[in-house]
Amino acid sequence: MRTRTVARPGFGLAIALYGLLSDYGRSFLRPLVALSVTAAAGALPFWAYFGASELSRAVGMSVVNTLSVLGFRKEFTNSALLDSLPGVLTVLAGLQSITGIIFLFLFGLAVRNRFRIK
Repeated sequence: MRTRTVARPGFGLAIALYGLLSDYGRSFLRPLVALSVTAAAGALPFWAYFGASELSRAVGMSVVNTLSVLGFRKEFTNSALLDSLPGVLTVLAGLQSITGIIFLFLFGLAVRNRFRIK
């Protein structure tokens, strides 16, 4: 009796992303660059919402969303401002928080692997 294997096209996607984003836990520079790109790219929609004169506010909001797992969001933003954001920006803030958590984890993993005694 012959067995057939069915190829799953997305099976290796997670491993490929892990290799691309952190060099399999060896690079701590790649997650930091990805964290910076996430914050910079997220600042553009906030800048459009707040207005052209509020670039620093938009960048601050984006950085706070990206690093929300560290607790900066409560310290640097007003809850009324967060409640007044439109739905698209609320979803963007959530996506920034999720990607920020992932990239901070990959950075921590790389630092751990760098200082691990073998």
